[in-house]
Amino acid sequence: MLIIARLTFKEALRKKILVAAIILSVLFLTVYGVGLHYATNTIEQQTAQGVGRGMDNGSIAGADIMVESSKKLLILLGLYFSSSIVSLLAILSSVGVVSSEIENGIIHAMMAKPIRRRDIILGKFGGYAAMLSVYSALLFLSVLLLNYFIAGAALGNVPLLIALFIIQPLVFLAVTLAGSTAFSTLANGIAAFTLYIASAVGGMLEQIGAMLSNDMLVNTGIVTSLLMPADAIYRMIASLVTNVPGGSINAMFFGPFGAMSAPSTAMVVYAIFYLVGFVGLASSMFSRKDIG
Repeated sequence: MLIIARLTFKEALRKKILVAAIILSVLFLTVYGVGLHYATNTIEQQTAQGVGRGMDNGSIAGADIMVESSKKLLILLGLYFSSSIVSLLAILSSVGVVSSEIENGIIHAMMAKPIRRRDIILGKFGGYAAMLSVYSALLFLSVLLLNYFIAGAALGNVPLLIALFIIQPLVFLAVTLAGSTAFSTLANGIAAFTLYIASAVGGMLEQIGAMLSNDMLVNTGIVTSLLMPADAIYRMIASLVTNVPGGSINAMFFGPFGAMSAPSTAMVVYAIFYLVGFVGLASSMFSRKDIG
């Protein structure tokens, strides 16, 4: 299993999709950094003008909370689009991890060796999971460092936030891996991408529903989170990030990028079991699959 994981990791590094993702990530971070710079300057200038007009202590304290909250919103924007990048990378890099090897016959050479089918699946998952974990952690830290050096913003429990951030692409990896054992590469890609869109839309609907006090929209989002919990993990991250010290601010300030309807810790546990369950499902289906 470890040998397959190592070979899969090297294969993932050689794929052009990873190179493309790195290039696009650098472009994204550049554009995000420029926007962050100008947004931060505007926030600080407006705050300084307000203080210069003779604000009382209470108003100054409220302004400080608003400034801090604005910086948190800028962090959320970076994390939301970063989540999209790592999720799509998980899907695109692993969409044909099993099906393509069956279609081109590579799997037959692998099966000729005394390797259990379960170990093949676990090895492939381990290899891609290692690549996605490293990439996700670096992208998260890049967004964090940009906010720290440009906006002076800092987060609390960074290791916890990184761990939660990594769960998102691993969930999509597990689902795509299971789909690759059952469907063709094209069909699996369509299904996985549709699931990604449904998760993102469901998460947005849940937040909008919470803002409007619309139970139907909130329940729709909850059901979607049960079908694909990746967006719920992002909302957990958003909930932790937007915990503004020294005061409170209406969660509506963060809009659909925040966590007006924040998930519970149980959803994180569910996401982990969901991930493990789909890896087990992939292993079970591949063990029974007739590959000719």
